[in-house]
This record gives sequence, C-alpha cells and structure tokens, in this order.
Amino acid sequence: MKMRQLGYTAAWAAGALVMAGEAMAVSVAVPNSQFEAPGLVATAAPTESRGSWGLAAWAGGSISAYSPATAYPSQDGGNVGSLSIGGAQSGGSAFYQDAVLIKEGTYELTVGVAQEPGAEPTTEPFRINFESTGFGPPTALLGENDFALGSFSNTDLTDVTATISIPSGSPEIGRYLRPVLLLTGQDAGANPSDPRASYDLDNVQLQYTAPGGAPESLAVGQHSFDPLVWQRPAGSGGNAGEYRPLAPVFANQVGDQLGFISLRDHAGSWGALYQDVTTIGEGTYTMTIGVAHEPGYEPLAAPLSLNFEAVGGGLPTTLIGANTIPLGAISNNEFTEITVSVNVPVGAAQIGQDLRLVMVAAGQEAGSNPQDPRATYLLDNVRLDFVATPEPTSAALACLVITAGACRRGSRRRS
Repeated sequence: MKMRQLGYTAAWAAGALVMAGEAMAVSVAVPNSQFEAPGLVATAAPTESRGSWGLAAWAGGSISAYSPATAYPSQDGGNVGSLSIGGAQSGGSAFYQDAVLIKEGTYELTVGVAQEPGAEPTTEPFRINFESTGFGPPTALLGENDFALGSFSNTDLTDVTATISIPSGSPEIGRYLRPVLLLTGQDAGANPSDPRASYDLDNVQLQYTAPGGAPESLAVGQHSFDPLVWQRPAGSGGNAGEYRPLAPVFANQVGDQLGFISLRDHAGSWGALYQDVTTIGEGTYTMTIGVAHEPGYEPLAAPLSLNFEAVGGGLPTTLIGANTIPLGAISNNEFTEITVSVNVPVGAAQIGQDLRLVMVAAGQEAGSNPQDPRATYLLDNVRLDFVATPEPTSAALACLVITAGACRRGSRRRS
C-alpha cells in the first residue's frame, strides 16, 4: 500500500538568485530511521516510560555505561551499566527511570547483575528500590531490596528480581513508578591496586500484573544500557521513544518497531524525538516521515510539529524551520508521508553547525478515548535529502560578464 503524501515547506530565508546548472538531491543517512533499535519486547501500547536512564553519583561514587573488554556470556547488547563506589569515603551511584504510571497491581523488575572482574565488592550489596514521583507530591520511597554479595559472580550476569505491590486506593496511583538501581557505602573491593567496588548491570525487564490478571511485559528504556540514537525529552505525563506493537499496526509500516510521541491529560504535557544528523551546508534539506494517529488514541487538540534546528559550534541552538501538521492531515488507518523542507541560503550563520531533526507535540491532550485519556502520534521511516546550492556555470558567468559589459556601453552612450 502506498502512503499518502503531503508536502510542507518552511521558508527560512531566500537565497541569492543565480544562473546555474541542475543540482541533484543526495540522500543523507538518518541513523535508526525506522526506530528498530534498541530491540524491544512487544507491548500492547507505547510505553509510559521516560525512555532513558537518569544517572546520579556522589561522594566518590561513579556511574557509566561501557563495553566490557570481554562480554559476559549472557550479555544483551554491546554495553553494560556500571555502578561503582570507592574505599576512601562513603558515597553512592544510581541508575533510575520513571518507568510507568502506577496502577493497582504488582510490578516485578528483573536485572542481570555481575561483579566487575577486578573490582568485586566485598562489603556493600546491590540494591533495587522503588519510588513514586511526579505530579505534585514529593518523591516517596515505596520499597527497598538488598541482594547479598554471594548472589553474583564475576564471570556472568545473574538475574535478580524485586517486587512491589500497589493496593487499591493507594495515593501513589497515577504517579510514576521509579525503579532505582543502587550502590551505596564505602567499599575498596577485592583488588588492593584499584580500591573500588563495582556492579555491572544488563537487560532490565519490567512486568505488571493486574489483580486477577496475567503478567504483562512493559518496555524499559535503554534496557541494555546502549546509547540512544533518538533523544526523547518529555514532561508532565508526555513521553516519546520506540514501540514494538504485538502485531503490525498498519499495512504500510516498515519493520517491526515504530517511533511514538504520546501526550496526557495534564497541563504542560509534551514529548519529542530528535537527533543531530549532518553538518549544515548551503542548500535545501527535505525530511520525509510516515506519520499516523494511534488507532483509538487520536489527538483532538495538540498537533505534531516537524522542525529543523541548527546546534553546536559554540553558537546558540536556532530554530531554522518549523512545520505544524494539521490534525486532519494524518489518519488512524495508515501512515501518511509528510515532507517538510528548509532552505539554507549562501552565507548563513548556521553553516557548519549540526542539523537537528525534531519531532515534537505539546499540550494537554485527553485524546479520543475517555477510558484512557491520552493521545499518540506514531512515526516511521525517516528520510533526509539534500540539494546543494549549485555553483554558477561557466555559461552563466559568461552571460553575467556580457550583461555587465552591455550595461557599461549603455552608460557611455547616455553620457
């Protein structure tokens, strides 16, 4: 099935008019253009997770994601997360993520854990805590789980699971559930020549079981601690990221996963996906992307915008092309190809900066489903083309010389 095609042009600035040869469009690579990475578990709906790990470290603690020189046999992906503390002072380090809006029921978080070879802890355990956060009240601790040193080895990852149950009527319902992967204290580890203690983490999984129901997998952002390609800032109940549906949503989707931006019925809700793709040059950039409304969760008020920004190079971030897509231009039964363009004129200050592709939606949005007040844009198959501003041809330059000469002769005749 072919996608419907709609085109929008953002006129940023008009370039100088030149007589030139025909310029050709060049395809610019867009990493993760079909939102296939990271590979996710299939879920019934786009995740409510903020989509990435928050990092915290204090008083000599350190935190990172890295690629081990020798991968663990059960490692998923190229990276692992690392929590580390030192022996000189008490400190801590933590990964945390606002993973899902809390409902009555039981949540189970499973993490693969190993002691880093050469930095095996000797006194301090690995911990999984659960917190509730967001929407007014202060962050609250819901549960703590310590795992004994003997639970883990330095040769492979061992899965451990922590559980939290939310009773009916809990005041935490509707807030974010925040799992915290934590190491605190003072521990010089087993290696005197490198006095620190570290746990390596991988393959974080989250399940939810409603009262009387079956376990349901929930997506965890950066579950294998691999770097993100699409950044996904969001706030006030909005979220964005990749989504692997249980079955294809549309006949014309490409691949098994989709991008999404979802809004909630909260003031100030917003979400975005963006990445920096190329160095800006003189010419026209054209982005094409498949866009749809999630069936049953169609937006009613907040449109999607497809924007271009110039970033980096010691200059402030600049919006160089903004395109608001009307709600009626997008359907809930197929992807519509939206095309937007921006022209970068000769001599523009942003030449040499990075070009950032931005997809953003913002606003309080209850959507079309009163039983689950949210609205979601689905995204697929991002492409970018560039047509450079052509150099004047020799014939054009000759014409300009002849024209200039004619002007001078005409001027002499009038004198």
